[in-house]
Amino acid sequence: MENLIPTLNRLQEIFLTVGAETIQLPQIVVVGTQSCGKSSVLEGLVGRDFLPRGPGIVTRRPLVLQLTNVAPLKTRAELHNGVKAEEWGVFLHCKNQIFTDFLEIRQEIEAETERGSGDKKGISSEPIYLKIFSPKVLNLTLVDLPGITKGPRPALFVPEVSFELLVKRQIKRLEEPSLRCVELVHEELQRIVQHCSSFSTQELLRFPKLHDSIVEVVTGLLRKRLPITNEMVHNLIAIELAYVNTKHPDFTDAAQVSVSVNSQQVEALDGEKHLKNDKIEEKKAPASGFGSPRKGQAVNLLDTGALVSRKLTVREQRDCEVIQRLLKSYFLIVRKSIQDSVPKTVMHFMVNFVKEHLQSELVGQLYKQPLLQELLIESQDTAQQRTEAAQMLETLKKANNIISEIREKQLW
Repeated sequence: MENLIPTLNRLQEIFLTVGAETIQLPQIVVVGTQSCGKSSVLEGLVGRDFLPRGPGIVTRRPLVLQLTNVAPLKTRAELHNGVKAEEWGVFLHCKNQIFTDFLEIRQEIEAETERGSGDKKGISSEPIYLKIFSPKVLNLTLVDLPGITKGPRPALFVPEVSFELLVKRQIKRLEEPSLRCVELVHEELQRIVQHCSSFSTQELLRFPKLHDSIVEVVTGLLRKRLPITNEMVHNLIAIELAYVNTKHPDFTDAAQVSVSVNSQQVEALDGEKHLKNDKIEEKKAPASGFGSPRKGQAVNLLDTGALVSRKLTVREQRDCEVIQRLLKSYFLIVRKSIQDSVPKTVMHFMVNFVKEHLQSELVGQLYKQPLLQELLIESQDTAQQRTEAAQMLETLKKANNIISEIREKQLW
């Protein structure tokens, strides 16, 4: 084992030099969030302060630290590589330079980090190889990784992928009532058209074909606008499903309230947990020093007909309540937006469009020379009423003449 670690370290140097893949072996890696003390762990193993420190992201490149145990300076018969120091370090990117001052090692790590990642807090996956020779360390290889950083969206205690899956199911349920709203408006407009046609003016009743053609054109225009309006409503729902905005001001306030309630209950739940554990231990304690005199009963593992439902713990119930609050809060935000957007969509794409383009549509469809004579044909009832009215007028004129003759004639 003492010869294996130096050999593997040497192989890693060779692979890095030629640009080949390194040997995939288990490694001791320090992982954690920013400023949680990962570098301090490595410094504790070495016994010296040599890693960069500061606010924000400091470790921006992986540091492969190869520790090599050497004999103390006094007991060494020959100086190792001619180094007259108790402890020293060597970087792989500058092999010919030996660092005996650990402050210089820190400065070289900072300089190499800026050369590979820049000075704008960028992160690189290219590792920095450092060898530390000391009589106070073991032959060991460690890796210091950059701290885990948060994403661009605020993290909830609920995994955001799970939260999005749950909330999108609820948002999807708004699509059906939204389309139903469009359908109700379309049906109401159709009823208005039929109502207007039943109370048409005398001129339209005189030309039934013109009346029917006008109703047909208006109905067709409404029918053409229906799929376009439905498509826009589909787009409104798709927009809400495309991105769950957890940065919404209203939702952020609700999330903060839920998290505060969560944090306030942690201590109480922990106390209840310890109390329950104590009670369980008391119940499990034997009645005497040599055990309880009760006889154990055999457990039947074959009867699995009924599924046992596990009861949620207090912490799980609290988490479910918080999730429910967050889902309800975001759903109400989306519902409010949909309730405001769908009527506006219906007004723009159906009602106002038909109102603005109805006259031009009627002119384009009906004002055609071949159709004019056919559309302006009077109904048979109108012609018959005109004939009857003319005959009645002639009869009344004759009656008036007879009455006039009687008045002029002297009866005595």
